[in-house]
Amino acid sequence: NRPYGHTGYIIDKNIFPEGHPYSWQIIGELVDLQNATVQDVKEFYKKFYGPNNATIIIAGDFDNVNTKELVKKYFGEIKKGPEVAPLTVQNVTLSETKRLYHEDNFARAAQLNMVWPGVEQFSKDQYALDFLAELLSTGKKAPLYKVLIKDKNLTSRTNAWNNSMEIAGKFRINITANDGVKLDEIEAGIFEAFELFEKEGVTDKDIERIKASLETEFYNGINGVLSKSFQLAQYDVFAGDPNFITQDIENIKAVTKDDVMQAYNKYIKGKPYVLTSFVPKGKTDLIASNSEKAKVVEEEVSENKEKKVKKELNAEVKKTKTSFDRSIEPALGKQPKLNIPAQWNTTMDNKMVVYGIEQNELPLVEFTLVLDGGMLLDDINKIGVANMMTDLMKEGTKNKTPQQLEEEIELLGATIDMYTGKEEITIRVNCLARNFEKTLALVEEMLLEPRFDEEEFGRIKTKTINAIKRRAGDPGSVARNAFSKLVYGKDHILAYDT
Repeated sequence: NRPYGHTGYIIDKNIFPEGHPYSWQIIGELVDLQNATVQDVKEFYKKFYGPNNATIIIAGDFDNVNTKELVKKYFGEIKKGPEVAPLTVQNVTLSETKRLYHEDNFARAAQLNMVWPGVEQFSKDQYALDFLAELLSTGKKAPLYKVLIKDKNLTSRTNAWNNSMEIAGKFRINITANDGVKLDEIEAGIFEAFELFEKEGVTDKDIERIKASLETEFYNGINGVLSKSFQLAQYDVFAGDPNFITQDIENIKAVTKDDVMQAYNKYIKGKPYVLTSFVPKGKTDLIASNSEKAKVVEEEVSENKEKKVKKELNAEVKKTKTSFDRSIEPALGKQPKLNIPAQWNTTMDNKMVVYGIEQNELPLVEFTLVLDGGMLLDDINKIGVANMMTDLMKEGTKNKTPQQLEEEIELLGATIDMYTGKEEITIRVNCLARNFEKTLALVEEMLLEPRFDEEEFGRIKTKTINAIKRRAGDPGSVARNAFSKLVYGKDHILAYDT
């Protein structure tokens, strides 16, 4: 019940052959759920939910020796389950391109996906395909941006990503068209972008800026106790070694421009793909040509009806024999002291108050600047001006074009975001510690010497209008908007989106 909600189902059904573990959705299909029995659940549990198929990660402030004893006590008695053989890599190929369409009850704009078979995670080509996706779609130097947005004004946003999973992968380009744009134009534009990519090639500077961005992203991914434990578990399960974390970052750093071009030629250029056209109901003229109607089973929406469920016989679960009473919770230890990091603050000559916390575990710096105002300062008859201002301030400076500013930020491994809230304007920055001073200088330049580029203003305006139209098809957005108007009244500025 959301726009483009059947996309993953159609793609997976057509890129993976029948019987492939990725050819169905995790939640299953309606007919499977209707036919499932308790016995099916029991058999799955018995096969896979055993200690020999589990990874436990304990992270945080704990006593090592005592914790190991508790783990042994509570988990050591559980009997080993059946052996679960590791899954073998099952990468796929397509013999021909498949073109499918679906009329979407919730979509407000046409959307095209082109998906190529990829590779399994942690393989050498995975890293190269990750870089390729960034090069094709991200930033103003990206071929997809230049062709689809700057030259042809067919969309306001370009997306491409590589999804390498345990035993196979997919490389995907996703474009939501501007109002009234036919998806044939989008597809033709993508191939024109490929030609531009081949002509311009990949430079060492391109590789370095992506490495810097991915390095920062990597460190952000382990910035916290929960994220560390999650990453350790992921590496143990899928790479067979929790310490693969160090090899992963080295693999990112090792990618070369030749690796990227080889991956493009091997997996994308001239290769068959799955194309999906999702269009609003009744807008079949926007569908990419030569497409077939996708087979989609849509559940009939009806009023809830009470249904009696037959009680399974012999439903009692056999419990693991234990040497102690597991109904008694372990005694709590001493109440830990809250260890709050030391804070410092200072007031600058211009009366700006600065607060800080020093933390040296990771080579990152994060800082946030908050200004009072936000949407509250908008004229109620021109709501959105403050939001467009912060969007536009990210697009170049007096002495830097939007592309030049973007490249400098990426080379520093930084992200500089500005956005408008209901009552404030926020500038949020994340960067590598070694590049903090250079990043701060860019933030100062953006704030004090904005470019207010006319061309970028037009693009941002189109992007904002597209977003407003698409929210009309999202149940959550519709509900939030209705709720705000009920709470504040339609004449209050806070009844509306920023």
